[in-house]
Amino acid sequence: MNISQYLQEHHAVPVTVGKSGAEVFYLDIGTTAKYAKKDTVSEDIWNHCVREARFYESIAARKLPYLPQILHLHITVDETLILMRRHTPLTADQLTGQKLDKIFAALASFHKEIPPDFLIPDAAPAPPYLDAQTAAACMEGWLSVLREHHPAFSDDIALPGLAAEQFNRVNQTYALQNPVLCHGDFHLGNVLWDDYDNPIFCDFQSCGIGDGCGDLSFFLSRLSADGALIDHED
Repeated sequence: MNISQYLQEHHAVPVTVGKSGAEVFYLDIGTTAKYAKKDTVSEDIWNHCVREARFYESIAARKLPYLPQILHLHITVDETLILMRRHTPLTADQLTGQKLDKIFAALASFHKEIPPDFLIPDAAPAPPYLDAQTAAACMEGWLSVLREHHPAFSDDIALPGLAAEQFNRVNQTYALQNPVLCHGDFHLGNVLWDDYDNPIFCDFQSCGIGDGCGDLSFFLSRLSADGALIDHED
């Protein structure tokens, strides 16, 4: 497939064109094209682009309602092209409690899916280890998120006495006991909407196997940074 010729044959509007990532275009036929060329990106980004293309290749036949419809996939040793039906981004001010419910329900269904074989590691990864400085930074990060949701949480919220060794003890006991299929970069910008007001997840460059709570916690921690103001009652 001559990708350059294909893009020239259709009116292609660049959405994002980054030196370190894939090129994304809206095409005049109601589709989105995501293209990456190995010799124009870093090795790490290239591996992520291949991972996303292989993910769609492995799971497209399931026709999951919260994934974009894949119209064409092109994967070679030096190029990937994902052609998918175009969906609508959601701006932060359009996010409502009802839409959050739909996002969380779809995410829960996604976590129940059987992961593609290529994502399953040969051996279970070791639980993460946190040194004292990292543990303190994690704690402060979570406290800042909780403070953003006042008055749902108290102003003086604190988790006294938690130290790195306690985090590590919990990780060793519970980490990845029930690993599931995870998005890996789940935030508002990666949730689109179809014509029936249903969420569509995209950008699976970081997908993998892990704890589903990671997707949920990252999404919630990013809401404020994404400009979403949600009533704590929601």
